[in-house]
Amino acid sequence: MILGGWQIGTVVTLQSGFPLAPTDANAGSLDGRHNLVPGEPLVLPAALQGWYNGTTTITLPDGREYTPCAQCYLKYNPDAFAGEVVTTPNGSSVTNVYWMGNAAIDSGALRGPGRNNVDLTLSRNFHLRENMLLSIRANVTNAFNHTQFLSNSYNLDLGGTVAAAAPAMGIIAGEGGSNSYGTHGLATYDPRQIILEGRIQF
Repeated sequence: MILGGWQIGTVVTLQSGFPLAPTDANAGSLDGRHNLVPGEPLVLPAALQGWYNGTTTITLPDGREYTPCAQCYLKYNPDAFAGEVVTTPNGSSVTNVYWMGNAAIDSGALRGPGRNNVDLTLSRNFHLRENMLLSIRANVTNAFNHTQFLSNSYNLDLGGTVAAAAPAMGIIAGEGGSNSYGTHGLATYDPRQIILEGRIQF
């Protein structure tokens, strides 16, 4: 019977995102780590998370006006980490040298996108004659066609260290100058793909 004798194989991938670590805005740090900014959440409130067009300005939890990059999904707070600056005798601010950050190397609260994927294989052999066999096989990747962003797609680059504070803009000395920190773009794993195979053995 055509409906019987089929074999199904599957591979299921359920994976949480890997912990991430911020980069840049840590000039002079001996251990490469940053300082945590007191009172700043690592993850932005849900109302601020989402896709942005590069022209929409939002207000971060510390009051800073911030314009996320175009076609970016913002999740993590760009003001949660900072480097160190010092004031010189003439009153100017410069980045510090020979300091050690108090933030962890990476954080469980900062994670890349996870994966929830199912691959399927459907196959059956048909005996056409005594000495002739037809093998039919279908291989399906991402069977449910879920959008799955690449595991390394989040940008945790804080940008160059801002040496001088800009109170009118809500920027404190030591923060990074990036407008893409804490975001991921449009890069994804492949959508559903189906490969059909037929083989005759005799």
